[in-house]
Amino acid sequence: MPEDYQPEFGQMLFGHRPQRFEGSPALERALERIGENIMAAAEARKERRDNPFWNTGDSFENDVFKVEAYSWDDDYEQPFNFAWRDLRVSWYKHVGRGMSVNMQVDTHLVNEMLVECLGSIWEPKAAE
Repeated sequence: MPEDYQPEFGQMLFGHRPQRFEGSPALERALERIGENIMAAAEARKERRDNPFWNTGDSFENDVFKVEAYSWDDDYEQPFNFAWRDLRVSWYKHVGRGMSVNMQVDTHLVNEMLVECLGSIWEPKAAE
């Protein structure tokens, strides 16, 4: 995985600051799967939600991870789009486009992240 990620031209001009390393296809697929499960869980709970991994303006956060869609707000310096443990992932407009990460990520870590995040999405909500 190359260091010193080089963003595309539009991302350099209009995007927020990228992370240090280029994101992998395996990480992209895992993040897409997390987004699909956020949407499926919302539908099962009859909640209105947009996929925060796309250019929707929506966000999702629980005790395990946080994701927020690409921000178009020029006054908000978005530090990342996705956070889990020490991992930070940034992208330009939607997951996978201009995707960068703050650390080296191998397949084992991606799988661990995926299992933990999916489990947290489907945990029953505590009674209020």
